[in-house]
Amino acid sequence: MITLSAFRILNHAHRTARVWLIALVLIGIGCSGSRVGHQARTVAEVKSQQQDLRILDSPIKVFRIDGTIVLFRKGASVADTAIWGTADVMSPKGVLDTSVTITLTASEIAGATLYDFKQSAGSVVGAGLTGIFGTYSWIMALVCLSDPKACFGSCPTVYVPHGDSMLMVAELFSTSISPSLARSDIDRLCTVDGDTHFPVMITNEALESHYIDKVQFVYVPHEPDETALPQPDGSIVIGSRSTLELSARSSLDKDLTPVLYAPDTRSWRSGPERLLTAPSDDPFDHVDITTYAPGLTAVDLRMRWKNTLLSTVLFYNIVLGDQGLHALFWQHQLDTDPLYALAFSRIYDQYSGIGLQVWDGEQWRNEARMTDAGPIVWHEGSVRLSTYGQDTVRIRLRGLADNVEIDAVELSAPQQCAALEIPMPWYVHSTTEQNDPRIGQVLSAADGEYLMHEPSASTTLMLQPPSGARHGTVFVRSHGWYYEWIRQQWIAPNTRKKSEYLMNGEEMIRALAKRWMDEHAALEASFHQSTIPLRKP
Repeated sequence: MITLSAFRILNHAHRTARVWLIALVLIGIGCSGSRVGHQARTVAEVKSQQQDLRILDSPIKVFRIDGTIVLFRKGASVADTAIWGTADVMSPKGVLDTSVTITLTASEIAGATLYDFKQSAGSVVGAGLTGIFGTYSWIMALVCLSDPKACFGSCPTVYVPHGDSMLMVAELFSTSISPSLARSDIDRLCTVDGDTHFPVMITNEALESHYIDKVQFVYVPHEPDETALPQPDGSIVIGSRSTLELSARSSLDKDLTPVLYAPDTRSWRSGPERLLTAPSDDPFDHVDITTYAPGLTAVDLRMRWKNTLLSTVLFYNIVLGDQGLHALFWQHQLDTDPLYALAFSRIYDQYSGIGLQVWDGEQWRNEARMTDAGPIVWHEGSVRLSTYGQDTVRIRLRGLADNVEIDAVELSAPQQCAALEIPMPWYVHSTTEQNDPRIGQVLSAADGEYLMHEPSASTTLMLQPPSGARHGTVFVRSHGWYYEWIRQQWIAPNTRKKSEYLMNGEEMIRALAKRWMDEHAALEASFHQSTIPLRKP
C-alpha cells in the first residue's frame, strides 16, 4: 500500500543533507582565503599557452572550484585548457557582476556546460536567476571534487513511496543527450490498490542540466494475476503471467536457464573480458532462448534488464572526456547540424540496446529492439515475436558485449491485449526550482516549453488515481533531454581527440574495451554511492 510517511521521511533526509553540504562548503571557502571572486588574467597571457583556439557562440555556464559561477551569455573563446570572454559572474555569496572580462583555466574549473540556447523557440521554467546560475549547483560541484569518479550522470530519476521509504523506480529519457536527440520515453512506476493520492518525485542527482518537456501519468487497470508492461513502440499491453517452458544458453554454450528463470538476485551479463577479447568488427554477444510452441504463430516475450556502466564509460570517457573542453563544441554541433546528429545517432543505435532476432529456419531475422534502460533501476518490457510457423522457436537476444544485464526472460502464448490507459490528474506539490505556476502547463505537452532541473533539484507531483480504482499499474510518459557537464578531470592537455574520432565505431569500441577492463571494478564499486543529495524545496 502506498503511504505518505515515506515522503515525509525523505523530506527530512533532504533537510539533513542540506545542512551538512552547507557546512562542508563554508569550511572550503574559509580555507581558500577571504577573496573568492574571479581572478583577472590577460587574454594574451593565457592564449600564449593554449592550443587549438576556437570560438563557441553558444552560452556557456562554468562553475569554479571556489564557488564562483560564470555565465558567458554570448559564448566564449575556448582552448584546450582555458575559457575566456565577457560574462556575468556570481560570487559564492550571491553578489552578481555583469559584463566582466574573465579568463578561466583548467585548474579553476569544477564543471562546464552549455546553457540552453534555443529559448527563442520556447521557454524554460526555473531559468531565472536560480536556473541560469544554479545557486546551489556550485555546492554540488565542490562536493564532487572530493571524488570525481563518483559524480556519475543518471538522467532524471523518479521515486515513489514504498513502505516507509522512497524507492527509485525509473530513469527518464536516458539516451536523450541533446535537444536534437530528444526522445519520448515510457516507464513503469508502481502498482496501486485503491484511489489514494500519492507523491511522485522527479530528481536531478548528477552533474547534468535536465530540460523536462513533458510528463504524463496513466493508470492501467488489470487483474492482480496479470502484468501491464510497455512495448518498444511505446504502447502498453496486459498479459497473463502463464509462461511457456524455455531454455537459455550463452554464446559460450553455458546453461543460463536457472539464472533467467524469474526476477531474483541472479542475473546474466557478458563480463568485461568478453568485450576485450571480441573482434572490433563484431564486438557483440548474445543469449539464445529456445521454446516449444506448436501451432502458435507468435509468442510474447517479457524481459527485465538494465545497462551496466559500459555505456556510461563510453559516453563519459570516450565521447566527452577524451575531447576535454572541446566537447562543448561537439555538443553544440549535435544541436545545430541535423545531418551530423543523425549520423551520430545511427552509430549510437548500432551499439546500444538489445536486438531481438528470431531464427526463421534459414537465417536470423531482426524482429524488435529494446532500447538502453540506464544503469540504475531494472526496466521491464514486452514484445510480440513471430514463430515463422515453427514448433521449436529460437530467439536471440543480441547486444554490445557487457553493455546489458538481464535478470529474467519469460515467454507465453500471445495473450496480450491493448491496455486501457486512464490519464491521471496531478498537481505540483513542491519544487526546488522556481515555484512557477506555469509548471503544470509546461509539462503537459512536448512543445518546447521546459522545466529545467539543475543538480540537486527536484519536483514533487501529487497523483490522484481514478475514483474507485482497484488494482492497476501506473506508468509515466516523458519527453526531454539533458546536457552532461564537462568535469575538471577531463580537461587535460595533450590528450584530446577530435570529434571525427567519434564517427569511427570500430576505433571507438577498441578504446572502450581497454578502458572498461581497466576501470569497471572501481567504477561499479563507487557508482551506487555517487548520487548528489537533494536540497529541500
